[in-house]
Amino acid sequence: MLVNPEPQRLPELPELWEITLGWQPTAHQQQQFQQIYEQILMGNQRLNLTRITDPLEFWEKHLWDSLQGVAPLLSQPSVQPGLRVIDIGTGAGFPGLPVAIARPDATITLLDSTQKKRGPFAAPSDHPATEKPSSPGGSIRTGRPIAAPSWGL
Repeated sequence: MLVNPEPQRLPELPELWEITLGWQPTAHQQQQFQQIYEQILMGNQRLNLTRITDPLEFWEKHLWDSLQGVAPLLSQPSVQPGLRVIDIGTGAGFPGLPVAIARPDATITLLDSTQKKRGPFAAPSDHPATEKPSSPGGSIRTGRPIAAPSWGL
C-alpha cells in the first residue's frame, strides 16, 4: 500500500516578511499558506500546476512574489478599505490566493480562460476570500505580465 508522506512545512520567515514587505502573516494566515501549498502538491499529482514544489522556492516564487506587488496595501489596510482585486490569468491561483489571505477584508476575483488549471480549488468560491468571476471592475488588477501593458491601472 502506497502512503503519501507528510508534506514538508513552508518556512515562516517573519523577519524577512517584515523587512521586505513591511508585513507579517498571522499564525492563521501562515496556516492558510501551508494549506495552499499542500493542495497544490496534491493537485500536481493529477495536473502540472507548478514545477515549484520545494518549500523555500514555493514561499519565494509563489507567496512572496505574489505579495510584493501589493506591499503598500499590506502594511496599511486602511489605505484601501473595501478593496476589490481581479487576478487575470490566475492559473494555479497566484497571485490572487496569497493576496486573498493577506487581505481577508478584500474581495478577490480569480479569472482564467481555462477551467483546467484553476488551482487547488474546484471553483474560486471554494476559498472564502474569493468570489466567482464577474465583470472585471476591481480596484486593482493583478497578473504576471508577459509584456509591458499598454494601458494604465
